[in-house]
Amino acid sequence: MSAPPSLAGVTLCLNPTTSVFVSGVPGSTPSTLADRLYSELKSFLHSQGVRFVEAPGCSKSPAALTLFLNVTPVRGSSAVETLVSGRVSNEVQATGVWFSNSPLRWSGVKYGQVSPGETAIRLRLLEDARFMFAQFVEDWQAANP
Repeated sequence: MSAPPSLAGVTLCLNPTTSVFVSGVPGSTPSTLADRLYSELKSFLHSQGVRFVEAPGCSKSPAALTLFLNVTPVRGSSAVETLVSGRVSNEVQATGVWFSNSPLRWSGVKYGQVSPGETAIRLRLLEDARFMFAQFVEDWQAANP
């Protein structure tokens, strides 16, 4: 699988308040998890040689990186589903999404267990987000040898 050619030569824009968007996480404020993941994302990108800049706003950036994490209840039960997805979008041209991966879904339903605990949900979100980081870096490196 090759990376989208438009990732070649780009410098990503990261925003401390909008690059990681978290909603619906039980037991903690979304900002706590978002802050942790943002810090991990910056460290990981830096360690892998991915070019990025931090900006208070990426609304005029040709390469804004955003990671979405969401927890939603499964209708009619006390179970939950997590969804992690990410993209690099061209905010200068509103139509351009360069990297849009397949979302990672996990349904927290197990035999004999109605719903996983808050810790299990957060751990799964962290695991999927880290997988997403690695997937993106692999695509970026393929486009920027």
